Amino acid sequence: MISKTDAKQIAETLPNDTVREIMRLRRQGESYYDISDTLKLPYPYVVQYAVASALKLSLSDPKKVKRRAEEDRLEHLFSQAHAAFLSSGSVDWYDRLLKTSERKCKLLGLDAPAEQVVTGKKGGPIQFQSLDLKGLTDAELATMKALALKSMPASE
Repeated sequence: MISKTDAKQIAETLPNDTVREIMRLRRQGESYYDISDTLKLPYPYVVQYAVASALKLSLSDPKKVKRRAEEDRLEHLFSQAHAAFLSSGSVDWYDRLLKTSERKCKLLGLDAPAEQVVTGKKGGPIQFQSLDLKGLTDAELATMKALALKSMPASE
């Protein structure tokens, strides 16, 4: 028998496929004990912690859930393409491996951002001028502010 702390640590390191299978069996009404027995997990508390963790994740941030689901889907596609490449040796499958890997890197933000250089007119340095706004009325300042805000991109 293992401690609840050990069970929690085991649950946190379970592969995503195993957690999905746990959740599928739980939705079918299986008990923690039956799930741990079916999946050959060492203790029902492992299943309990895995379920609790999956539910917390799904309720905490929908973007994280979608990102994780997409990551799992890409991992599945990658493993299938890898197996097909090894069995056939086809360049098409190798290309599919590369594209899946590139997509996963983009999803996870692993690619370095493209370098952007901001320059002034004709590629020269940007020049700033100070404006003397002391002589403007409140109405003129409000108009300038409205124009400046209108020219800014809308935030998402």
